[in-house]
Amino acid sequence: MKAVQIIEYNRPFHYGDFPLPDLGPNEALVRVKASGLCLTDLHLSQGRQRIEPLPRIPGHESAGEIAALGAEVKDWKTGQRVLVVIDVPCQACCHCLTGQTQR
Repeated sequence: MKAVQIIEYNRPFHYGDFPLPDLGPNEALVRVKASGLCLTDLHLSQGRQRIEPLPRIPGHESAGEIAALGAEVKDWKTGQRVLVVIDVPCQACCHCLTGQTQR
């Protein structure tokens, strides 16, 4: 698959071909059609927010279609269009406690 990757902090993104990840029984493989790189991704590449281990493929807001499904997935279908938003809320602040995790 084609992707950009953070190889090390404070270096340009690396663009190239990467192997497809192994698909677990409860996972879906999404063929990404569009993905934005946002300020969070810039902060990650600069090491302001750390993600370990490197290398890592950035991008937490993507749109595409399901290319493959794990054996246990029941509610999704191959070819279905999806929006992927990865949100890691703290679950402690006033926003998270009221269900507004993106604030």
